[in-house]
Amino acid sequence: MMCSMLSREKAHPALLITSAGGTPEWVSSFEALKLAVGMCDFTCCQRNHTFPGIGVVPCDRDITREILETMIASKVEHLFKIDNVKLARLVHIMTPWWTRAPNSSPSALTKECTSLSVLKDQLKWDDRLDGQDKDTPWTDRAGISLLLYAVGINSVSILKAILRVFEDRQMQLLSWRFSKEGVVEVGIPGLSTCLQAAMSFASPKLVVALLDAGANANSTDIMDIDPLMAACALGRLDNAKTWFTKVKHWKVDRQNAKFGSTALHVAVYMGPKKLDLVKYLVRPFFSFSFSRFYINSSTKSTDT
Repeated sequence: MMCSMLSREKAHPALLITSAGGTPEWVSSFEALKLAVGMCDFTCCQRNHTFPGIGVVPCDRDITREILETMIASKVEHLFKIDNVKLARLVHIMTPWWTRAPNSSPSALTKECTSLSVLKDQLKWDDRLDGQDKDTPWTDRAGISLLLYAVGINSVSILKAILRVFEDRQMQLLSWRFSKEGVVEVGIPGLSTCLQAAMSFASPKLVVALLDAGANANSTDIMDIDPLMAACALGRLDNAKTWFTKVKHWKVDRQNAKFGSTALHVAVYMGPKKLDLVKYLVRPFFSFSFSRFYINSSTKSTDT
């Protein structure tokens, strides 16, 4: 799926094979956003990395993850060479998410990116071309916000550094959105915000940092998808829990204007491995129904 995701045209869907006995299915290459190589269990994992007559073998997960890192780095290098700076930078900052591991250990890219200046170096930021818009000096030549890049590499410290640099215009910085067209090459809907990106791809700590800074919790993209729905699309149970902790009185059954979908709909329809998230989302409904049943039963008993 990542090969399809990183291809130039994405003309063909990917054939997903989950096991020897499972039924193969055609899926969108964008499923790679959810089913990361570093999160998968391979045959070697199922056999405790020990094979008869061979002994202990290295884990295929680590091997394929290294291959993926090489693929992404090559893609970024190629995009910079053809002067597609916008896509090169976006692919680069997606590396920590695409190469994520089950223990949530930071990727090599995140470890190396320790400051705003280092991030700019990685992005090949050019002060003669980037950050030149007088109204939005935090955007690069492609109109992408520095804050979005900090979200992509999941760095709270760099995000806070950017907020300090533009402290006098912080609310304008936090309200930045992608263009109406979005960036379909990496699955970003039009008019998406940094908060939606954080709920999808970053850690709960980064989500909290954005909300504490004043990011608009009610922001929606071109499809009227709110930040909670964005998290549900990617199966981010950790961020969904953080959302309800930080955003009080949020309506879990909010429907978007385009399709009437709720966060639960998005969780169920978009991608596998969502059972724990679905359980978490339906719990308020069961609690409400039980409370109403209990109250009604108590009233009837009293009347009797």
